[in-house]
Amino acid sequence: MTTRPTDACPYARPFPPGFRDCPAYRSARLMPFDSRYRPLKPERTCQHLEVGITSAAGRYYARCAVGTAEDRHHWRDPERERLVAEAEALSEVMEVRMGVQTETLWLLKARQLQAFDSASGGGGAEAATGELERACRRFLVDFEALMEEEMERLDRLNLPLATVVELIREILLRWIPQRSAEQPGIPDELVERFPEQAWWLLRPRTPAR
Repeated sequence: MTTRPTDACPYARPFPPGFRDCPAYRSARLMPFDSRYRPLKPERTCQHLEVGITSAAGRYYARCAVGTAEDRHHWRDPERERLVAEAEALSEVMEVRMGVQTETLWLLKARQLQAFDSASGGGGAEAATGELERACRRFLVDFEALMEEEMERLDRLNLPLATVVELIREILLRWIPQRSAEQPGIPDELVERFPEQAWWLLRPRTPAR
């Protein structure tokens, strides 16, 4: 009999709109690709979901980065829930205002990965990478302008504008040359540029008990 890992996500996916059953749930939009890097229908996922591997069978499962059911339970806190609602509202604004540009970045990334795998050589990949770089620069300009409009919300979330823009820039710089579509994780050295009160927004951590 196979035992479910204690940090496995127990909820059905994709998560429906308005999902609130899990106290640690953080909505995220996923743009999946097929084996030929063709974009599929966007899905709603959780920012805390990771790929886990069982030690015994070596199988993959949906791992919750927050931890176990008990760990997720300890996320139930009125102040944290207020901040999560604030962060969700900011994400919704970004989806409305930046959604088309975000999808464009994923489409260009798919084109780059297709070129990397093509037998035609590096010329096509170089051109695709250049196009992706230009789109990322345009994205950053519009992203910074939007964040300037959302300064009050950033302040409530303890997210300094300049540091947020720097974070997104560094993530894109890591993502552009990657030969995979996975979003880069946020290294601790980037998280630690933010006020400590904002760390839990950027990297899942079990709250102190």
